[in-house]
Amino acid sequence: MKEFQGRRRLRHFLYSKVTIVVLVVLVLLMSKALWGAYRKNSLAEAGKDQARASLFELEDQQRQLEKRVEWLSTARGQEEEIRKNFSVIAPGENLIVVVDGVGTSTNGEDWSAGESWWRRSVEAIKNWWF
Repeated sequence: MKEFQGRRRLRHFLYSKVTIVVLVVLVLLMSKALWGAYRKNSLAEAGKDQARASLFELEDQQRQLEKRVEWLSTARGQEEEIRKNFSVIAPGENLIVVVDGVGTSTNGEDWSAGESWWRRSVEAIKNWWF
């Protein structure tokens, strides 16, 4: 009989309001901790993906720079780079300078192909007077 009364007390204790409230609070605290760990994990995964993309980009840049250094270590590469940056020529060569800006004069005026010299003169006089 005492055995049944002990079980009854245990069941009464487990199903009491206080025990249920404590268990609910514990479940809420554990779920909050689990949610925080999940958020940290997702942030770490995003950071890992971003770092991996940055690593690939940097490795590609390193390969390009290694090719450039290899090219510049040759005589032809050095000569080409000097010609490109400093507009120099070797002895016995001629230099041709190509200028962009079709329809522009040396003083910066715009000479459009469709306008006659008369129209440009009238416009110049108007601009000078007004």
